[in-house]
Amino acid sequence: MPNNERRILAIDPGTRYMGIAVLEGSELIYYGVNDFRRKRPSEALLRATRGALCRLIAEYRPNVLAYEQSFYVQSKNSVCLQAQEAEIKRVARMRGLKAVGYTPTTVRQLLCKDRWATKEEVADLLARRYPELLRYRNRGDWVSEKYWLHMFDAVAVGIVCAEAGLVSGAGGARAA
Repeated sequence: MPNNERRILAIDPGTRYMGIAVLEGSELIYYGVNDFRRKRPSEALLRATRGALCRLIAEYRPNVLAYEQSFYVQSKNSVCLQAQEAEIKRVARMRGLKAVGYTPTTVRQLLCKDRWATKEEVADLLARRYPELLRYRNRGDWVSEKYWLHMFDAVAVGIVCAEAGLVSGAGGARAA
């Protein structure tokens, strides 16, 4: 793989749903959502996160793990979310990957040129860029649409990572 064509495992962390995307350069080669709704207590969530990441790393052999940094709001899930983000960084280190986190506002600014763009606006932009994703824009089916927005968030993080030349840590990224 040429030096400028990084394979990126992109993650949108979540205690219920974790969005996943794998990109080689800007080519989208895998995308999906892991369902963690039944993973309680937090140790079960962390084990499930670790297992999912290890399987993806083994299968896709990424150079970089990019993730969306969490906004820590006061909720009972924020401690779990913080622990999951730490686990993502730990797995990346264990596997010799560079881990880079991007804030949601940085991702939206770089993709949409509007840091206040909605998740739906980001998803629409990505569906135009990758027509195979259009079927996941289930307008009118709020539950399904909310589910797939996790995948769209992961794809967005992966694109920002690929286009920001990530390795320098530029573009509002925080390397772990």
